[in-house]
Amino acid sequence: MPTTPLGINAGAIAMEEAVGLAMESGMGAVSVRNSTHFGAAAYFGLMAPERNCLGFAFTNADALGQGFWSREAFFGTNPVCFTAPMETEGPFCS
Repeated sequence: MPTTPLGINAGAIAMEEAVGLAMESGMGAVSVRNSTHFGAAAYFGLMAPERNCLGFAFTNADALGQGFWSREAFFGTNPVCFTAPMETEGPFCS
């Protein structure tokens, strides 16, 4: 898969590819490199339950958060999202 600089576009393409692979073989995993942060992980995770699949969406972020008494930034936001289709209600999203 070609690299894309815009995180939101890369995330959507990657999730579509992953769900397609999962529908075909039972499991799909895709990674993106040389991209930017994709924003809200739930947007991408929720693409999977639409097609009756479990979804995982992850991204990383630059270390911008500084710990108490630390000399330099160490923490990034690094969101993680898990989604699952539900039988009688909307999808589970955490």
